[in-house]
Amino acid sequence: MGRSDTSRGECRFCKKSFSGRGFGKHLLTCPGKKERDENLNEKKRKGDIYYIKIAAYGFYWLHVEIKGSATLLDLDEFLREIWVECCGHLSQFTIYGERYSSYEEEDDWWGDAPKSMKISLGKVLDVKDKFDYEYDFGSTTHLALQVLDIRKGFIKGKIRILARNNPPVYICEKCKNIASQTCQACWDDFCDKCIEDHGCDEDYAMPLVNSPRTGVCGYVGDAY
Repeated sequence: MGRSDTSRGECRFCKKSFSGRGFGKHLLTCPGKKERDENLNEKKRKGDIYYIKIAAYGFYWLHVEIKGSATLLDLDEFLREIWVECCGHLSQFTIYGERYSSYEEEDDWWGDAPKSMKISLGKVLDVKDKFDYEYDFGSTTHLALQVLDIRKGFIKGKIRILARNNPPVYICEKCKNIASQTCQACWDDFCDKCIEDHGCDEDYAMPLVNSPRTGVCGYVGDAY
């Protein structure tokens, strides 16, 4: 794919632009976020709020907050909606060698049966913990996650998006303009015009979207 190395995004609180790595420091001190959090905390019951960075392949990243009482299944559903869901594939988290799966079986080809995702983050994760996520064990999408901070506070809903990478820019293989589709046969990217006569069957054309699963299986975009 002719993808540019775009890895910046906009803070949803102060509107400043940072790299994915830069957000790790910025969001811990952002005045706009601090003010929003203080307003939410005034009349609400406080609990553990996990600040998690989610990254894939260097181009894609998310910074989110999630309640410590939320489950791995809640996080799985969020990741499916925003980044990976296409055909109802299986998924799993791996935390310190322990697997937590979207499916539950008595045994497994890889050894002991995985545990259920119906367990709260507060029971399996702590500050600085790194863990992995996999979606689809055929054409697998791999995500790397890390808990950057845990604070006492309140958020609306179970998960709040703090920042997301800007959509990567793809270049058309033929005309060198901005590409909008990729071909699953030749794996080149094309604009809407050039995709029509590049030589492969039109059924292989897939939209280029802001997701690490772009161009894979039947993925066509997210719910956000």
